[in-house]
Amino acid sequence: TTGVENNGRRSRSETIGSEVDSDSPVLKPFTVANPDRVKLKFYSNVLGDNSSFIHYGKWDGLDTDHPGAYGRASEAMTDFMFKISSGLLPHRAEANDLSYVDLGSGTGASAIHLTQKHSLQISEATCVNLCHEQNIDAKARVSELNLSEKINVVDASFDDTPCPSNHYDLAFSQDAFIHAISKERAYAEAFRITKPGGA
Repeated sequence: TTGVENNGRRSRSETIGSEVDSDSPVLKPFTVANPDRVKLKFYSNVLGDNSSFIHYGKWDGLDTDHPGAYGRASEAMTDFMFKISSGLLPHRAEANDLSYVDLGSGTGASAIHLTQKHSLQISEATCVNLCHEQNIDAKARVSELNLSEKINVVDASFDDTPCPSNHYDLAFSQDAFIHAISKERAYAEAFRITKPGGA
C-alpha cells in the first residue's frame, strides 16, 4: 500500500515492499486531448491494413502475409459469429425483417458488413457504442454506403442503452463485453432489449 503526502511525494514509511526514495515524485496519468482519436490511430497502426474492423479474427485458411489479412480475418469472425447466433433462431431463418443490435459496435464495421451481406434478411441494425469518435466514423460510413435507413448508430454504453425492451431478434457483441465493468449488467441489458425467443 502507498500513501501520498501533501507535497505529492511518497513517504518511505507509506510504501511497503519496495525501495522508493522519499524524494521520488508520484507519477500521475497525463490527460490526452482526444483519447478516442488516439485509440483509433492506435488500432490503425497496430492492425496496419486500413480495415475498419477492430475485432479478433478467424484466421482459418488466410495468408497472414497478404495485404488486408487482418480485415479479412475479422470479417470471417463476424460471419462465423453471425452464423452461430442465427442458428439459435431457427424460427427466423427465412425472415426478411430481422432486427439486431451490435452492443459495443466500435467502428460499425460488423453491422455494415452483415447488413450488406444479408441485405434481404436484416431490415434493422442498431450500433450501440460509447466511443463518440468511432460513432462519427461509423455514421459517415453508413451514410456513404446508403445504409442509413437500415443502420442506426447510438452513443451509449452497452450496459445502459436507450433501446426499447423486447425489440431485437438478436443481440450481438463482438469482443466488447470484455470491457464491461459488470458482466451481469451487460448481459441483463442484452436480455432486456431482445425479444422473447430471440438470441
